[in-house]
Amino acid sequence: MLWYEIIFLIIAASCFAGIVYFLVKKFPLAARVDIANLAETKQQEIKKNMLEQRLRRLLLERTKIWRTKVQALLKVLKNILLGLYHDLLEKEKQLLNKRRQSKSAAVVGMNSLQQRLSDLLIAAQEHMKKDEFVEAERKFLEIISLDPKNIDAFEGLGDIYVELKKYNEAKEVFEFLLKLSNAEAYFHNKLGQVARAQGHLQEAEAQFRLSVETNNQNANYLYNLAEVFVMENEYDQAVEYFEKALALEPKNPKYLDALLNISIIRKDKVRAGQILNVLKEVNPENNKISEWREQIESL
Repeated sequence: MLWYEIIFLIIAASCFAGIVYFLVKKFPLAARVDIANLAETKQQEIKKNMLEQRLRRLLLERTKIWRTKVQALLKVLKNILLGLYHDLLEKEKQLLNKRRQSKSAAVVGMNSLQQRLSDLLIAAQEHMKKDEFVEAERKFLEIISLDPKNIDAFEGLGDIYVELKKYNEAKEVFEFLLKLSNAEAYFHNKLGQVARAQGHLQEAEAQFRLSVETNNQNANYLYNLAEVFVMENEYDQAVEYFEKALALEPKNPKYLDALLNISIIRKDKVRAGQILNVLKEVNPENNKISEWREQIESL
């Protein structure tokens, strides 16, 4: 072998050795790679990905199933609730109809009762006008049985007792009405009339005073009190209240007659003459005018 061939072989061997050294130094990890482990790790990762994908599919499938079931359940519940709602609406409608019918029936019943009471009251008053007191009393009592606080019926009953001279019963009725109604002056006046009819003048005066104190603009109350003063021979007070009654009703013949008579009793010729002149204007056909004139002239 030639010397230059030997040199060439040496150089080639040196180059190869250098390359090997460089590769070993540059890539130390390459020598330590575990091909078997690398393949197993890859398989595990693939299995993991497959498992995750399977789980996702199962979850989606389960979710779809449960969503369908829930939707079906909600639909059923919705139908049930709608049914209950419609049932409630129908029951409320029926209840409102019953209430309307009951109210209508009550109104009809009330109207019927009011009509019945009105008819009975008219009938009782007609009997009173004819002095048919027994029949009138029966009608008034029937009204009271239907309407226990009917003031008109109680008053009519009290008036019947006055006519029948059952004064104690009349007094009880008017005392009850005095508590039942707000017409204090009116029923004090009624009680005064009962007491006067009984001859209880002090009690009559007290009741008439109460009626006048409660209402001093009623000429009849003033007149009744003046009459009691006449019965008690209290002429000055009688004149005072007769004058007050006439101030309210200047042309009332009854009040003029009463004041003329009391003026003659008191020998008040001037006042008696004045009243007589008014009476001649108000009631020129009065047969007592000439008699009163003679009495006045003799004063």
